[in-house]
Amino acid sequence: METSQHALVVVESHFGNTVAVADAVAGALRTDGVRTTVWMAHEAPIEIPADTTIILLVAPTHDGTLSTPATRRRAAGAGAKDSTDSSGAREWITQCTGGRDTRFITFATSEATREAGTHVTAADVAAELARQHGFTRVEQGPSFAVTGVAGPLAPGELRRARRWAERLGSGLVSRRALLRDLEGQEVPTGSEARESRGARPDAVVTERDRPAPLPDHIAGRRDDEPTHGDLEGRSAVELARLVAAREISARELVMQAIERVESRADLNVIAYDRFEEALAEADVPHQGPFAGVPLLLKDLGCDIRGLGSSMGSAVLKRAGVVASEDAELVRRLKAAGFIIIGRTTSPEFGISSSTESAAFGITRNPWRPDRSAGGSSGGSAAAVAASIVPLAQGSDGAGSLRMPAALCGVSALKPTHGRISQAPDWEVMMGHNDNGAVARHVVDLAGFLDVAEGHVPGDVAAHRVDGPGSHLSAVEGPSLPPVLRIGLCLNRSIGGVPVDSAVRDAVRVAGHHLADAGHVVDEACPEAYDEPELLDHFIDAIAPTLVDLLGGLGAMLGRSIDPATELEPVSQYWYERGSRRTAGDLAADLRWLGGYRRRLTAWWFQGWDVLVAPSFPRSWRPLGLPEDAGEQTRRNIDLVRATVPFNTSGQPAVTVPAVLTVDGPVGVQLVGAPGRDRLLLVLAAQLAARTGSAAWHPAGGDRRV
Repeated sequence: METSQHALVVVESHFGNTVAVADAVAGALRTDGVRTTVWMAHEAPIEIPADTTIILLVAPTHDGTLSTPATRRRAAGAGAKDSTDSSGAREWITQCTGGRDTRFITFATSEATREAGTHVTAADVAAELARQHGFTRVEQGPSFAVTGVAGPLAPGELRRARRWAERLGSGLVSRRALLRDLEGQEVPTGSEARESRGARPDAVVTERDRPAPLPDHIAGRRDDEPTHGDLEGRSAVELARLVAAREISARELVMQAIERVESRADLNVIAYDRFEEALAEADVPHQGPFAGVPLLLKDLGCDIRGLGSSMGSAVLKRAGVVASEDAELVRRLKAAGFIIIGRTTSPEFGISSSTESAAFGITRNPWRPDRSAGGSSGGSAAAVAASIVPLAQGSDGAGSLRMPAALCGVSALKPTHGRISQAPDWEVMMGHNDNGAVARHVVDLAGFLDVAEGHVPGDVAAHRVDGPGSHLSAVEGPSLPPVLRIGLCLNRSIGGVPVDSAVRDAVRVAGHHLADAGHVVDEACPEAYDEPELLDHFIDAIAPTLVDLLGGLGAMLGRSIDPATELEPVSQYWYERGSRRTAGDLAADLRWLGGYRRRLTAWWFQGWDVLVAPSFPRSWRPLGLPEDAGEQTRRNIDLVRATVPFNTSGQPAVTVPAVLTVDGPVGVQLVGAPGRDRLLLVLAAQLAARTGSAAWHPAGGDRRV
């Protein structure tokens, strides 16, 4: 087979099913090292290198971009003679190829229900290229079934398209040959790179566009041209607007999310699914700012009626516990129009920094499946990083949203404590826990907070500074944030827990970006952030809540739960430690934490606006949980030291990816004064725009370690 280093995927239709296949094919080719551009045939012509293979995808209606006998008969009516007019096709073919005899590979989406001979197949197009246009190197590819002209792809077809493209890519170019060709060459950047890759002027081109600068396990691909038919690269805000404009259907979005769950089953992000219910809901008109957008909820609190609720525990999973009512947050998310497709994995009771459990197994990091996605919202973070959904709910009691987001290369919001109701639950974890979200785009975090915040009687009222108005409007608006005074925490350790140099470098890089944006940035950090006593007081105050939780669960199940035989080692550690605390001990711990809250938050009232700090002390986390309830577990808990101070203080914090390394992405957290959530989101969006992190994608498809 001939080899080529370039491919042009030509799409002749805006139908979502066609574009979804094109994006899947292009992504698989890029992963194989092929320099691939997706181009809509009606757009302005682009120049392509001489060795480019053109991969032409046509839709069932086939609007004449490349006319064939079947389409001409259908257009003219039954019994009409074939037309020979293919001037439109000749025009774009000539523009793209420069008249050269170019290699073509054809493939198509086709309606399985359409009568034979009345729909376009890959064979039709291949024959027409040879007959009408004189190309001698034309090959026929597969056709992929759809359930209607503009309907979703049939189950499994998107995965089949990826696999076909992977086989094709291995024949187009070998990675070894490509590396040899690149040896000693500079990587083009800026306008030079955009021109060489045929990208649009506003495309972000960085060092990551070099076909193989990173090891195979981390060589993610960019989403240069996200399209209507594919979730990947699109924000939930944008998808909702496309649904409202009827440019894409809610059913198509839900189908694509389900397809992604299936194609990335290796990540193990789903604890419970409700795919059938979600598809049925997608066919019913929705109202709200996120109408038709698929969403995942974490399997820890935030119950949805009729779906399993195990908190990551094998005890509850075996008992078949099902939620009897919607949580207040779920009611708000449904009212906003979200379609909930399932619940994501969590470690047992959410008390681990890695999402692994006896109940559901190991959740893997999309960037490195041999490494942890973090915890305890690891299922939600991995699902967003793998583009299963653009946005997922999670909770954060000690960094449980911010840590996995940092490890998976996405953004996360832990709002000011009390801003989002936890009803019908009580003040979980002695007031340390909050509902929040993880997303690829910061605008989605802002939109989520708009629809999620609010209270019911009995809730703790959040401290507010933002005032009226929309968080999303503030993030999307033209106004830049005011000049802020920002401190960088570059400590080699936090509270006695060492911080990796790669993590400190990520904080430093974020500081450079913010300084370039005009903010005043200095190395500075609250003294209280480094107090070594915090973690023990935190553990001793929280551990009794697990004792209480197990008592309540036992009453619900009608039997006692034996911690020694039914809990995992990490949970046993927390239970045993909590069982030893007296009421006086707990009161003393809470008094100490109250004083700590005052010492820590004082820094934000001494002239500082935002702190940039590590979201996780390590640049990556290995898989594996402690095998005993002793010192191993205590060292595992140390990993929350960078995030837990702001659960104690109740301050808002946003994790944003800062750098992409050979080990994967590294995120940092931005921390604001209590109630300054909106300011923090605007600043986070500014940082994300400068890093271009929303365009970072791990390698997709059925990768295995």
